[in-house]
Amino acid sequence: MSSANAQPLASDRATSSRGAAPRRTADPTTASPSHPWTPNPIVAALTPSGQTDWQRTWVTVDRGGIRWRVEPTRLPELLGPSGLRWEEWRRSGAERLVKRAEERSVHRVALPGGAVYIKQFHPNGWRARVRQWMRRGKGVNEVIRAGWLKSVGIPTIQPVALGERRRFGLVLDNWVVSEELIDTMPLDRFLETELPTLAPVQQAALSRAVVEELANLTARLHHHQFVHHDLHPGNLLIQWSWEPDRGETSLRKEPPRPRVKLTLIDLDALRRRSGPLPNRMIEWNLAVLDHYFRHRYPAAPRLRFVTLYLRTRQRLRAEAQEAGHSVPTTSTVFGGHSEPLDPRSLASAVSTRTRAWAERLWTRWSRRCLMVNKYFQAIRFERDGRLVKGFVARDFDSEALRAILSRSSAWFAASGSIEGIEPIKVSSSARILAVDSRAWRCQTSGNLPETTDDLPSSSKRIAAAASDCRYLIKRHECGPWWRRWTTLVRSSPARRAWQAAQHARVRGVPTPRHWAWIVETDFLGLPIREDLVMEDLRPARRLDHVSRKRWVGLSEPQRRRAARATLERVARLIALMHERSLTHHDLKLSNLLVLYDDEEAWEPTGSADEPRAVDLTAGPKEIWLIDLAAMSHRHPLGEKAIIQDLTRLEVSRRALGWLARTDALRFLRIALAGGLSDQDRWKRIWRRIDAASQAKLERNRRRGRPIS
Repeated sequence: MSSANAQPLASDRATSSRGAAPRRTADPTTASPSHPWTPNPIVAALTPSGQTDWQRTWVTVDRGGIRWRVEPTRLPELLGPSGLRWEEWRRSGAERLVKRAEERSVHRVALPGGAVYIKQFHPNGWRARVRQWMRRGKGVNEVIRAGWLKSVGIPTIQPVALGERRRFGLVLDNWVVSEELIDTMPLDRFLETELPTLAPVQQAALSRAVVEELANLTARLHHHQFVHHDLHPGNLLIQWSWEPDRGETSLRKEPPRPRVKLTLIDLDALRRRSGPLPNRMIEWNLAVLDHYFRHRYPAAPRLRFVTLYLRTRQRLRAEAQEAGHSVPTTSTVFGGHSEPLDPRSLASAVSTRTRAWAERLWTRWSRRCLMVNKYFQAIRFERDGRLVKGFVARDFDSEALRAILSRSSAWFAASGSIEGIEPIKVSSSARILAVDSRAWRCQTSGNLPETTDDLPSSSKRIAAAASDCRYLIKRHECGPWWRRWTTLVRSSPARRAWQAAQHARVRGVPTPRHWAWIVETDFLGLPIREDLVMEDLRPARRLDHVSRKRWVGLSEPQRRRAARATLERVARLIALMHERSLTHHDLKLSNLLVLYDDEEAWEPTGSADEPRAVDLTAGPKEIWLIDLAAMSHRHPLGEKAIIQDLTRLEVSRRALGWLARTDALRFLRIALAGGLSDQDRWKRIWRRIDAASQAKLERNRRRGRPIS
């Protein structure tokens, strides 16, 4: 690559993506004139000629139509006559695939000079390609920004090679090769798998050390005007060890002291501003990091992180003063953009931003079920001369799904006379069948595989795992022709349930897993019938069944304890659902599934109404929401929707006849998630629920409709 083409790589465009702030480009060879106290991080990475250190020392070679810039000592073992030595590495077993996604893949290669990681960026789609042409290759970004971080002493990757394949001067694919960081692992995997296996004393010490190091790393990033837009534990590598035992210097032995080092990776998401970061940008960046920890850790360690973050920012500012840099006259920590924040104020602001950031992610993730991506795939095939289409989760075998659905019409018509097929529900709106492995292991027809040997090799693993699973197939008949036309302006019940299941899943609200949504259409493309393939959660039972068949046989004290324990779990589930901006318009006892500790207790011993003994007073072990066609997403969720949900459940409670109003008050206290501190609010909601419940009961009696 000529020096004219390489020259623009020395200075990055100082941008703040996603509309955070207008673009401002800093002079890479001078300090910021408006904020001279802040050292410019690019200065140390530049040589007098204006080139970065890697541009000056690396050699440039063309191999296999790819232009490589490589560290000279690594050139012989990385590149052959045709480029990277893939065939040689695979024959010797040195190459291993670490990660593969739509736009990049990562390989680890064990070499005599030390293992390396090869990250290949291959943009998927025209949008990604045009973005790369306009903004530069991601591999070049990673190499340049690694030099930025090293110039200010922030641990990051060590690149050793960079490759680009161009056509007509436009980047098509690019590679970056970096040295392996020994004895490291992603921070999220460490927190989820390694940390819980340690002794409690070690867990506490390591947790404190991780919080301190994470606060130190984030503060240094922000002090040097860096923002990482994908700052989460998956993009941080942790290396930890224990200090040597210094012996017992007193009668009481000190707890072990860990050493923790965090390294920042995925540098394409790193941005640099020409001046100090405003509070708004700092809060958003901390919210991106807090999103992972918000629902996994209590508030105390997260507040401690904010406190340590502010202390580190103040220390770095004092060190800049001592080094002779001029400091703004304002007493703010963040460079004069606003008044200084105390830890609780900053933590509160970050918490608000985190909730907004989470809602943004959840909304985007919930659309995945209606698109082709790495989580879902489209499916199209013929059944009875009609086009059948839909979406299926990629971790559910599509061939096994087609086998099940090719026989579903016969199974629905057989009314339970086929082994492995059991009718669960038959109503005017929907029919539900329970299908276990016997149905598609023993039934053979057409494209129905008899064994896993008939499936593609990529499907054998999933089919083998699915052989012991049970599924529910819920069929919605779309009715006469005029009703089918309404799907053009309003989603069908099956589609609403499919979308709501994804909303609940990404938000952590427990519901049965929905595997597939299949639509059978007529010649106009209008739906005739729709099938949902769902997870079978039996031996879990509906809560109305438990209350009518199980609780009534208990003594009065036992029944009261069982009801209170169960309703407390239900109230917490509803509070979680409302906190995640979801509402369920048909929230009744029959749309709640509960599972108690002893699963075998639900297995029949002769009659379905004569189960084995089980302690119901301890409350259910698990609880799920079902009938998701009535669930919807609203943000922000208003008080009217909350009252509507609680009113429907109150009607079910009153239908039982024996649950006391004090139980309902306890339920309301938990479901509101704010306690009874605001008396005006809870009393107002209590009265509105009572009035709406009375009206609902009276309306059902007047129309002769049963109360459930």
